[in-house]
Amino acid sequence: MSADASSQRLERTEQPDPAEARRVREQFGWTRQQMANELGVHESSVVRWERGVVRPAGGRLRDWVRLLDRMTAELDAAG
Repeated sequence: MSADASSQRLERTEQPDPAEARRVREQFGWTRQQMANELGVHESSVVRWERGVVRPAGGRLRDWVRLLDRMTAELDAAG
């Protein structure tokens, strides 16, 4: 991935595709509870986000996007 794509990825704050977010988390090897703990939310919040039932607000959305981006970058680096 290019440096430009990497910086664009970190700056985006739109709602991630719920199915893609779940796929990234699962491919990374994390449970919903692990993601919830990392973000300081309840597991039920991650469930609702991944199902597209609700959208995280403000800082939670930003933190979720950054975490998913970090996971994606680590998965890409691992090949």
